[in-house]
Amino acid sequence: MPEFIHFAYALSGADRGRVLRESHEIAAALEAPEPAWVHMRSDHPGTRDWIEANLGYLPQPVREALLAPETRPRALRYGDGVMVILRGVNTNPGAEPEDMVSIRIWVAEGQVVSLGKRQLASLRALSEEVAAGTGPERSGALLCRFMELLNQRIGSYLTDLDDEGDGLEERVLLGPEAALRARLTDMRGELVDLRRFLIPQREAASVLTRERIAVFRDEDRMRLAEVQDQLMRAVEEVESLRDRMVVVKDELASAISDRLNRAAPRGPARWSPASIACRRCRGLAAGRDTRP
Repeated sequence: MPEFIHFAYALSGADRGRVLRESHEIAAALEAPEPAWVHMRSDHPGTRDWIEANLGYLPQPVREALLAPETRPRALRYGDGVMVILRGVNTNPGAEPEDMVSIRIWVAEGQVVSLGKRQLASLRALSEEVAAGTGPERSGALLCRFMELLNQRIGSYLTDLDDEGDGLEERVLLGPEAALRARLTDMRGELVDLRRFLIPQREAASVLTRERIAVFRDEDRMRLAEVQDQLMRAVEEVESLRDRMVVVKDELASAISDRLNRAAPRGPARWSPASIACRRCRGLAAGRDTRP
Protein backbone atom coordinates (compact mmCIF):
# COMPACT_ATOMS: atom_id res chain seq x y z
CA MET A 1 0.00 0.00 0.00
CA PRO A 2 1.41 3.46 -0.87
CA GLU A 3 2.62 5.38 2.19
CA PHE A 4 0.19 8.26 1.60
CA ILE A 5 -2.81 5.91 1.91
CA HIS A 6 -3.80 5.25 5.52
CA PHE A 7 -6.24 2.47 4.65
CA ALA A 8 -8.76 1.26 2.07
CA TYR A 9 -11.66 -1.17 2.48
CA ALA A 10 -14.40 -2.88 0.54
CA LEU A 11 -17.66 -2.01 2.29
CA SER A 12 -20.15 -4.69 1.25
CA GLY A 13 -20.75 -8.01 -0.42
CA ALA A 14 -18.54 -11.06 -0.02
CA ASP A 15 -15.49 -8.79 0.40
CA ARG A 16 -17.05 -6.71 3.18
CA GLY A 17 -14.30 -5.40 5.45
CA ARG A 18 -11.49 -6.65 3.21
CA VAL A 19 -8.40 -4.46 3.14
CA LEU A 20 -7.50 -3.11 -0.30
CA ARG A 21 -3.72 -2.91 -0.52
CA GLU A 22 -2.52 -2.19 -4.03
CA SER A 23 -2.91 1.19 -5.70
CA HIS A 24 -4.55 -0.23 -8.83
CA GLU A 25 -6.85 -2.39 -6.69
CA ILE A 26 -8.03 0.64 -4.72
CA ALA A 27 -8.59 2.71 -7.86
CA ALA A 28 -10.58 -0.10 -9.48
CA ALA A 29 -12.70 -0.63 -6.35
CA LEU A 30 -13.67 3.04 -6.27
CA GLU A 31 -15.05 2.76 -9.80
CA ALA A 32 -16.78 -0.59 -9.25
CA PRO A 33 -20.51 -0.86 -8.35
CA GLU A 34 -19.76 -2.29 -4.88
CA PRO A 35 -18.89 0.52 -2.43
CA ALA A 36 -15.32 1.08 -1.28
CA TRP A 37 -13.59 3.57 1.00
CA VAL A 38 -10.07 4.99 0.88
CA HIS A 39 -8.54 7.37 3.43
CA MET A 40 -5.37 9.30 2.52
CA ARG A 41 -2.92 11.80 3.98
CA SER A 42 -3.80 15.30 2.88
CA ASP A 43 -0.27 16.64 3.49
CA HIS A 44 1.64 14.06 1.44
CA PRO A 45 2.76 15.11 -2.07
CA GLY A 46 1.91 11.67 -3.44
CA THR A 47 -1.77 12.13 -2.59
CA ARG A 48 -2.33 14.87 -5.16
CA ASP A 49 -0.60 12.85 -7.88
CA TRP A 50 -2.65 9.76 -7.06
CA ILE A 51 -5.94 11.66 -7.09
CA GLU A 52 -5.15 13.32 -10.40
CA ALA A 53 -4.06 10.00 -11.93
CA ASN A 54 -6.86 7.80 -10.58
CA LEU A 55 -9.76 10.09 -9.66
CA GLY A 56 -9.59 12.57 -12.52
CA TYR A 57 -13.25 11.83 -13.23
CA LEU A 58 -14.27 13.64 -10.01
CA PRO A 59 -15.46 17.24 -10.51
CA GLN A 60 -12.58 19.71 -10.39
CA PRO A 61 -14.06 21.61 -7.38
CA VAL A 62 -14.22 18.32 -5.48
CA ARG A 63 -10.57 17.52 -6.17
CA GLU A 64 -9.58 21.03 -5.11
CA ALA A 65 -11.62 20.82 -1.90
CA LEU A 66 -10.08 17.46 -1.01
CA LEU A 67 -6.58 18.94 -1.31
CA ALA A 68 -7.22 22.45 0.06
CA PRO A 69 -4.71 23.43 2.81
CA GLU A 70 -7.21 25.36 4.94
CA THR A 71 -10.74 24.14 5.46
CA ARG A 72 -13.89 25.05 7.36
CA PRO A 73 -16.86 22.72 7.82
CA ARG A 74 -19.29 22.77 4.92
CA ALA A 75 -21.27 20.50 2.58
CA LEU A 76 -21.50 21.01 -1.19
CA ARG A 77 -23.58 18.89 -3.53
CA TYR A 78 -22.14 17.89 -6.90
CA GLY A 79 -24.47 15.83 -9.06
CA ASP A 80 -25.36 12.63 -7.22
CA GLY A 81 -22.53 13.04 -4.71
CA VAL A 82 -21.61 15.43 -1.93
CA MET A 83 -18.35 16.98 -0.74
CA VAL A 84 -18.27 17.33 3.05
CA ILE A 85 -15.65 18.95 5.27
CA LEU A 86 -15.96 18.24 8.99
CA ARG A 87 -14.02 18.84 12.19
CA GLY A 88 -13.52 16.51 15.13
CA VAL A 89 -12.25 16.98 18.69
CA ASN A 90 -8.50 16.43 18.87
CA THR A 91 -7.79 13.59 21.31
CA ASN A 92 -4.21 12.97 20.16
CA PRO A 93 -1.63 12.80 23.01
CA GLY A 94 -0.42 16.25 24.03
CA ALA A 95 -2.95 18.01 21.79
CA GLU A 96 -5.53 20.59 22.76
CA PRO A 97 -9.06 19.20 22.19
CA GLU A 98 -10.31 22.51 20.77
CA ASP A 99 -7.60 22.32 18.08
CA MET A 100 -10.08 20.43 15.95
CA VAL A 101 -8.94 17.98 13.29
CA SER A 102 -10.18 18.51 9.73
CA ILE A 103 -11.47 15.65 7.57
CA ARG A 104 -12.54 16.13 3.93
CA ILE A 105 -14.88 13.49 2.47
CA TRP A 106 -16.26 12.89 -0.99
CA VAL A 107 -19.29 10.60 -0.91
CA ALA A 108 -20.96 9.21 -4.01
CA GLU A 109 -22.81 6.02 -4.85
CA GLY A 110 -20.28 3.23 -4.42
CA GLN A 111 -17.33 5.35 -3.28
CA VAL A 112 -16.00 7.25 -0.29
CA VAL A 113 -12.75 9.22 -0.53
CA SER A 114 -11.52 10.91 2.65
CA LEU A 115 -8.39 12.90 3.47
CA GLY A 116 -6.91 14.08 6.74
CA LYS A 117 -3.63 15.44 8.05
CA ARG A 118 -3.82 14.20 11.64
CA GLN A 119 -5.19 11.15 13.41
CA LEU A 120 -8.80 11.35 14.53
CA ALA A 121 -10.31 8.96 17.08
CA SER A 122 -13.75 8.98 15.44
CA LEU A 123 -12.28 7.96 12.09
CA ARG A 124 -10.18 5.25 13.70
CA ALA A 125 -13.26 3.85 15.46
CA LEU A 126 -15.17 3.79 12.18
CA SER A 127 -12.34 2.05 10.33
CA GLU A 128 -12.23 -0.60 13.06
CA GLU A 129 -15.96 -1.24 12.64
CA VAL A 130 -15.50 -1.59 8.88
CA ALA A 131 -12.49 -3.90 9.27
CA ALA A 132 -14.47 -6.10 11.66
CA GLY A 133 -17.24 -6.48 9.09
CA THR A 134 -19.76 -4.65 11.27
CA GLY A 135 -19.53 -1.20 9.68
CA PRO A 136 -21.92 0.49 7.25
CA GLU A 137 -22.28 -1.17 3.85
CA ARG A 138 -23.34 1.93 1.91
CA SER A 139 -21.45 5.16 1.29
CA GLY A 140 -24.27 7.37 2.61
CA ALA A 141 -24.62 5.26 5.74
CA LEU A 142 -20.86 5.46 6.28
CA LEU A 143 -20.97 9.27 6.37
CA CYS A 144 -23.92 9.17 8.78
CA ARG A 145 -22.04 6.87 11.12
CA PHE A 146 -18.93 9.03 10.97
CA MET A 147 -20.88 12.15 11.92
CA GLU A 148 -22.53 10.30 14.81
CA LEU A 149 -19.10 9.29 16.13
CA LEU A 150 -17.87 12.89 15.80
CA ASN A 151 -20.84 14.11 17.83
CA GLN A 152 -20.25 11.53 20.55
CA ARG A 153 -16.77 12.87 21.20
CA ILE A 154 -17.90 16.48 20.96
CA GLY A 155 -20.56 15.68 23.57
CA SER A 156 -18.03 14.02 25.88
CA TYR A 157 -15.69 17.01 25.59
CA LEU A 158 -18.52 19.43 26.41
CA THR A 159 -19.49 17.33 29.43
CA ASP A 160 -15.91 17.51 30.70
CA LEU A 161 -15.83 21.29 30.19
CA ASP A 162 -19.16 21.71 31.96
CA ASP A 163 -17.94 19.66 34.93
CA GLU A 164 -14.75 21.72 35.10
CA GLY A 165 -16.82 24.90 34.92
CA ASP A 166 -18.86 23.75 37.91
CA GLY A 167 -15.65 23.07 39.81
CA LEU A 168 -14.20 26.49 38.99
CA GLU A 169 -17.41 28.19 40.06
CA GLU A 170 -17.35 26.36 43.39
CA ARG A 171 -13.70 27.26 43.98
CA VAL A 172 -14.44 30.93 43.34
CA LEU A 173 -17.23 30.85 45.93
CA LEU A 174 -15.18 28.97 48.54
CA GLY A 175 -11.91 30.86 48.22
CA PRO A 176 -11.12 33.13 45.30
CA GLU A 177 -7.57 32.76 43.99
CA ALA A 178 -5.93 34.95 41.37
CA ALA A 179 -4.56 31.80 39.67
CA LEU A 180 -8.12 30.83 38.68
CA ARG A 181 -8.31 33.82 36.34
CA ALA A 182 -5.89 32.23 33.86
CA ARG A 183 -7.87 28.99 33.64
CA LEU A 184 -11.15 30.87 33.19
CA THR A 185 -9.59 32.85 30.36
CA ASP A 186 -8.24 29.68 28.74
CA MET A 187 -11.58 27.92 29.01
CA ARG A 188 -13.38 30.81 27.40
CA GLY A 189 -10.85 30.68 24.55
CA GLU A 190 -11.49 26.94 24.12
CA LEU A 191 -15.22 27.58 23.91
CA VAL A 192 -14.75 30.35 21.35
CA ASP A 193 -12.63 28.02 19.18
CA LEU A 194 -15.13 25.20 19.50
CA ARG A 195 -18.07 27.43 18.59
CA ARG A 196 -16.24 28.74 15.52
CA PHE A 197 -16.28 25.24 14.00
CA LEU A 198 -19.52 23.88 15.45
CA ILE A 199 -21.71 26.52 13.83
CA PRO A 200 -20.63 25.78 10.23
CA GLN A 201 -20.67 22.06 11.04
CA ARG A 202 -24.29 22.42 12.12
CA GLU A 203 -25.02 24.18 8.82
CA ALA A 204 -23.30 21.37 6.90
CA ALA A 205 -25.55 18.84 8.63
CA SER A 206 -28.52 21.01 7.70
CA VAL A 207 -27.53 20.89 4.02
CA LEU A 208 -27.21 17.10 4.13
CA THR A 209 -30.62 16.81 5.78
CA ARG A 210 -32.37 19.27 3.48
CA GLU A 211 -30.94 18.31 0.08
CA ARG A 212 -32.29 15.23 -1.71
CA ILE A 213 -28.87 13.70 -2.32
CA ALA A 214 -29.00 10.30 -4.02
CA VAL A 215 -26.53 8.57 -1.68
CA PHE A 216 -28.86 9.04 1.30
CA ARG A 217 -31.92 6.94 1.98
CA ASP A 218 -34.80 8.09 4.17
CA GLU A 219 -33.28 6.30 7.16
CA ASP A 220 -30.02 8.19 6.56
CA ARG A 221 -31.86 11.51 6.48
CA MET A 222 -33.49 10.71 9.81
CA ARG A 223 -30.07 10.02 11.31
CA LEU A 224 -28.67 13.22 9.80
CA ALA A 225 -31.57 15.20 11.26
CA GLU A 226 -30.62 13.84 14.69
CA VAL A 227 -26.97 14.76 14.05
CA GLN A 228 -28.06 18.30 13.17
CA ASP A 229 -30.19 18.53 16.32
CA GLN A 230 -27.27 17.37 18.45
CA LEU A 231 -25.04 20.02 16.90
CA MET A 232 -27.66 22.70 17.57
CA ARG A 233 -27.74 21.68 21.23
CA ALA A 234 -23.94 21.58 21.34
CA VAL A 235 -23.73 25.18 20.08
CA GLU A 236 -26.28 26.24 22.70
CA GLU A 237 -24.31 24.47 25.44
CA VAL A 238 -21.07 26.13 24.30
CA GLU A 239 -22.67 29.58 24.34
CA SER A 240 -24.28 28.99 27.74
CA LEU A 241 -21.03 27.75 29.27
CA ARG A 242 -19.10 30.64 27.72
CA ASP A 243 -21.51 33.15 29.29
CA ARG A 244 -21.29 31.34 32.64
CA MET A 245 -17.52 31.59 32.62
CA VAL A 246 -17.73 35.35 31.95
CA VAL A 247 -19.95 35.72 35.03
CA VAL A 248 -17.64 33.53 37.13
CA LYS A 249 -14.62 35.57 36.03
CA ASP A 250 -16.40 38.79 37.02
CA GLU A 251 -17.30 37.27 40.40
CA LEU A 252 -13.67 36.25 40.88
CA ALA A 253 -12.43 39.76 40.09
CA SER A 254 -14.97 41.27 42.50
CA ALA A 255 -14.11 38.82 45.29
CA ILE A 256 -10.36 39.44 44.91
CA SER A 257 -10.95 43.20 44.91
CA ASP A 258 -13.04 42.99 48.10
CA ARG A 259 -10.38 40.90 49.80
CA LEU A 260 -7.64 43.36 48.86
CA ASN A 261 -9.73 46.26 50.14
CA ARG A 262 -10.27 44.54 53.49
CA ALA A 263 -6.55 43.83 53.79
CA ALA A 264 -5.49 47.41 52.95
CA PRO A 265 -4.11 49.60 55.85
CA ARG A 266 -6.72 51.87 57.46
CA GLY A 267 -6.42 55.62 58.16
CA PRO A 268 -5.14 57.20 61.46
CA ALA A 269 -6.82 56.22 64.73
CA ARG A 270 -9.76 58.38 65.73
CA TRP A 271 -8.09 59.61 68.98
CA SER A 272 -4.52 59.90 67.75
CA PRO A 273 -2.53 62.92 69.10
CA ALA A 274 -2.81 64.63 65.75
CA SER A 275 -6.56 64.29 65.70
CA ILE A 276 -6.89 65.47 69.30
CA ALA A 277 -4.77 68.54 68.56
CA CYS A 278 -6.87 69.26 65.53
CA ARG A 279 -10.08 69.02 67.59
CA ARG A 280 -8.65 71.41 70.24
CA CYS A 281 -7.77 73.93 67.54
CA ARG A 282 -11.31 73.84 66.23
CA GLY A 283 -12.69 74.18 69.78
CA LEU A 284 -10.51 77.16 70.69
CA ALA A 285 -11.48 78.87 67.49
CA ALA A 286 -15.09 78.46 68.58
CA GLY A 287 -14.35 79.87 72.05
CA ARG A 288 -14.47 76.67 74.11
CA ASP A 289 -11.91 74.26 75.60
CA THR A 290 -12.09 70.76 74.08
CA ARG A 291 -9.39 69.12 76.21
CA PRO A 292 -10.38 65.55 77.11
